[in-house]
Amino acid sequence: MRRIHHLFAVGVAIAILVLGGIARSATAGSGPVVGWGWNYYEQATPPPSVDGTAGTASAIATGFAHSCAIQAGTGAVVCWGEGIYGQTTPPPSVDGSAGTATAIAAGEYHSCAIQAGTGAVVCWGFNASGLSTPPSSVNGTSGSASAISASVYSSCAIRAGNGAVVCWGSNIDSLLEVPSSVNGTSGSASAISMGLSHSCAIRTGSGAVVCWGQSLWRIPPQSVNGTSGSASAIAVGNNLSCAIQAGSGAVVCWGENYAGQATPPSSVNGTSGSASAIAVGMDHACAIQAGSGAVVCWGDNSVGEATPPSSLNGVRGTATAIATTREHTLAIRTPECSDGIDNDGNGLADYPADPGCEDLADVSEGCDVDGSGVIDRSDVQAIVDGIGTTVAADDPRDADGDGKVTIFDSAACANECTFAQCAACGLLGIEPVLVLIALRGTRSLRTRRAARRR
Repeated sequence: MRRIHHLFAVGVAIAILVLGGIARSATAGSGPVVGWGWNYYEQATPPPSVDGTAGTASAIATGFAHSCAIQAGTGAVVCWGEGIYGQTTPPPSVDGSAGTATAIAAGEYHSCAIQAGTGAVVCWGFNASGLSTPPSSVNGTSGSASAISASVYSSCAIRAGNGAVVCWGSNIDSLLEVPSSVNGTSGSASAISMGLSHSCAIRTGSGAVVCWGQSLWRIPPQSVNGTSGSASAIAVGNNLSCAIQAGSGAVVCWGENYAGQATPPSSVNGTSGSASAIAVGMDHACAIQAGSGAVVCWGDNSVGEATPPSSLNGVRGTATAIATTREHTLAIRTPECSDGIDNDGNGLADYPADPGCEDLADVSEGCDVDGSGVIDRSDVQAIVDGIGTTVAADDPRDADGDGKVTIFDSAACANECTFAQCAACGLLGIEPVLVLIALRGTRSLRTRRAARRR
């Protein structure tokens, strides 16, 4: 059943992050957005349009106290959390009304996106020192961009065509002084990530990590700076940087380590596992383990920022993208009907084996409560009997994924019955008026799926 149920660099098919109020973003396969950690402004609580309830996301980005995503299918930018400077209100050129986006980044109080079709960088929100006013070389006037990153005081993009790194905003900590090895003079970049007081890029061709700024921790180790190794992904935070070493897939970190944030666990550091995506927050970091798809985090965990939900542990669910900033993290969860896991515990995994799946993009395997291989009256009745119960994330009775079994779950699964008439049989015992309310409030899942595809 389709349960369309929160810094900096943007990369193609990799996740990059930033910290300390800086923005990060990640792109990968589409799926529902899951958030955890600091949530004062609800920046770790994605809206229905991307949490799987009414839509999913293809890219995510986290700022200081806000988050953004690109809605899968429509390409519209959706933002939430603190919006005091308008950072959560994307302009028509990328919000789906007059244009869409292919990449997204979130800074401390501003956001940026690359407009689909034109490749123009569009920014909104706080604009001190012009950090939300991209130059003509990337705003579509005389050039466009292939990647973007946003920080506290400035923004950067990789120029389409020549791969040159272009930055604008305040030059505090020399963040606008991009070295010649990646600014187009003697070299270019394939990926970029901005931190609080330093930035890093991966040099095109050699894969060497190049960093600039004033942080004492900006100098990358030989294992990724081109001396004895290179990198396939880069993420920069406050006084912490991490990269995925090309070839081995091992996570390599350097910088402050008082909370263990610069010491990635063996599951991703190459000892017993490697990583496919990396993200760095203020005092913590996260990665997606290659192969298992599990989210692994380490470092400071004072507000739960280093404790991903069990739905992303590789056993109950996996992730395709991750983004983090100061103290909150977002991930795009792999749709349950294509993650290789028996999420609802009925002994059947994914489409087409699980009857709760309509296709590979279906975000939930739910409804087959008894594991019989079909959705029938006994399943619906079991949901009815459990109304009012608080359940775990993988409980097949929780059709809408809100953590509780309600009449709306029974109505949703009744609409998914394998056999005709099971809805009426399964709903016996419920007051007719409540059934009517539930059915009116829960359109057929197939109808909603069709609407999302349009």
